Amino acid sequence: MLRPMVAIDRFIVFTALALHERPDWAEKIQAGMDKDVESFVLEVRRFYPFFPVIGGKVVEEFDWKPHSFMVGPWLILDLYGTNHHAASWEDPNSFRPERFLTWKGDPYTYLAQGAGKFEDNHRCPGEWLTIAILKEAARLLCGRIQYEIPL
Repeated sequence: MLRPMVAIDRFIVFTALALHERPDWAEKIQAGMDKDVESFVLEVRRFYPFFPVIGGKVVEEFDWKPHSFMVGPWLILDLYGTNHHAASWEDPNSFRPERFLTWKGDPYTYLAQGAGKFEDNHRCPGEWLTIAILKEAARLLCGRIQYEIPL
């Protein structure tokens, strides 16, 4: 229970920071268009990963590009780097929620909470709950509560 709570609370803090830095998006979210709120939340999760890397053990041999991976060793997956990779994301170092208004959804380039498909890879089964919580948090942060960002 602790890990999901830590992830979600970090994403809420990043949502507050993103709204502070982009007041034009706060106005869009206040207007109430669900597609705008969701695209904003997806971009928060892409732009600000709740931790920069994730480690895991190889459980099945595989080849990837020129490398062969044997069962057993630990690998580190660069979440930040993958979510900011120029070959996968146009203008990856800019915060642009509108990119998700037409996004088709690639589970191997968007690694906010794991990779691949829920059914057969390591992707968080609570991802959709996280999105719903963050959408409500964004709405709350856009006028229903008052807060300050320490500078």
